[in-house]
Amino acid sequence: MISRPLWITLKYLLRGLRRRPATVLYPFEKIRLPYQWRGLHRLDDQKCTGCGACSRSCPNICIDIIQVAEKKKRPAIDIGRCLFCGYCVDACPFDALHMTGNYELAVFSRKEMMLTPEQLSKVEDAREGTIDEELWKRVYGDEEIPAWPPLPEKPSKGKKEPAKEAAKEPAKEPAKEAAKEPAKAPENRPEKPPEGGK
Repeated sequence: MISRPLWITLKYLLRGLRRRPATVLYPFEKIRLPYQWRGLHRLDDQKCTGCGACSRSCPNICIDIIQVAEKKKRPAIDIGRCLFCGYCVDACPFDALHMTGNYELAVFSRKEMMLTPEQLSKVEDAREGTIDEELWKRVYGDEEIPAWPPLPEKPSKGKKEPAKEAAKEPAKEPAKEAAKEPAKAPENRPEKPPEGGK
């Protein structure tokens, strides 16, 4: 009875040793974020007109349109209340708001979570994973920095995928054949009533 649980434990231990670790050495190493990642907002001040579409679409009511200059309004976002749904980005008719890959948003007070339009326009996108080399050397010395997480492999240009080839083939042949045939009248058509109305 005891041997079976021990065998299961040993099986999973050996399986785990063959796999790559699922963790990263944060803060020395950071995860490569996907393109669809919704992080901190970035405001393009040149495109923004202060129309307030982002504020109206926000489900958490965390975007305020504030006056930044004479006849100039811009959005300010309270990231402490934001759920990063991306509705404000979708609602913007001028493509002035974007979601970046910044996820390190810890601050010491709630006041710092209210980002002004000026702060939002200075946000830089950090979508690619990086390693802080200076911090790594201070802790680990001359130990080699690991190349992980690996970059995704790019498909070779010589080979064509079957899905793409099928998409290139014309799919309008049945429609052309139907257009060549003359239109047939329906068989169960009711007869025309006589002109006298009887």
